[in-house]
Amino acid sequence: MEITWLGHASVCINSRDVLLVTDPYDSSEGTFMSPSKADIVISSNSDSKHSNTSAITGAPQIIDGPGEYEISHFYITGTGTAATDEQHFGAPINTIYTIRVEGLVISHLGALNRKLPAAQMDTLRQTQILIAPISGDGSLNKSDLQEIVSAIQPRILIPVQHGTTGP
Repeated sequence: MEITWLGHASVCINSRDVLLVTDPYDSSEGTFMSPSKADIVISSNSDSKHSNTSAITGAPQIIDGPGEYEISHFYITGTGTAATDEQHFGAPINTIYTIRVEGLVISHLGALNRKLPAAQMDTLRQTQILIAPISGDGSLNKSDLQEIVSAIQPRILIPVQHGTTGP
């Protein structure tokens, strides 16, 4: 397996020549994600910095919300979290994805910007590789991120969304 940062919160997971791309982006600063090929695309929320599927070539299967998915040898679970303080029907959500592939558990926090309730934290406890936003508009503050990392204790932490829009 190979994991490559593509910029912003986007990574490519290559497992047995099946490509999964997370959060394809464009930037309001005028830079755009280079076109990438993918078989599977997951998008954590509807913001263009996390859902620019036009940057993806091929005919990928697109996952853009909570649920359970099995595509090729990827087993993906999306868990919805509040994206704003307003919690009502139709309010925006952020989806945390847990990806099981090649015997590993990878979690992508998307654009998480608040602490997780205990029940949602429990679903992440098996995470071995954590992909987490570390700065930027709307991401977790450092102490909240540290609390999540300490609770999950992943073997590997991949920081994303750290102020640059390209690798």
